[in-house]
Amino acid sequence: MDTFLSDLRRALRLLRTSPGLVLVSVLSLGLGLGVNLTLFTAIRAVFFREPTMANRERVVGVPPGNSNQFSYLNYRDLRDSGIFETVAEYRQVRLNLRTGDEVERVDGLAVTPNFFEAVRVPLALGRAFGTVEAAPEREPRVAVITDAFWRRRFNASLAIVGREVTLNGESFTVPVLA
Repeated sequence: MDTFLSDLRRALRLLRTSPGLVLVSVLSLGLGLGVNLTLFTAIRAVFFREPTMANRERVVGVPPGNSNQFSYLNYRDLRDSGIFETVAEYRQVRLNLRTGDEVERVDGLAVTPNFFEAVRVPLALGRAFGTVEAAPEREPRVAVITDAFWRRRFNASLAIVGREVTLNGESFTVPVLA
């Protein structure tokens, strides 16, 4: 123990003789930790965020397997199997949102028509979309936006409801706010 204390005192005396080195070391460590924490938080928010849902204990996630993706046929087979009360699917997507002359990169979810019913998330305003509205051949298609996005991007204006927006070059109508 005495050796440790004497070594510690000696180290502190040596550090006092070169305060510039100590300052550069502390700043380097602080900057490195700050950058790593910021990147980890951003990556976690983008790639590991799951949608909010009621009754989480009743929800089962089914990993897609070796292909890392579900096909519509996989979804249909799971839905029709009768194993689960209801089956909904979502996929995280990156979108280019164009409103007027402005383009913004946004995160979104591509969901099955029963998604909102399955996760039992109440809609703040309006209604969810149905199977007919979710059909890929329907023009324009339907997009539901979150309350937070509505407030941030559209200043909580009700004028967005029923308006068309362009996502990745395709027209979508905003019938509801989630």
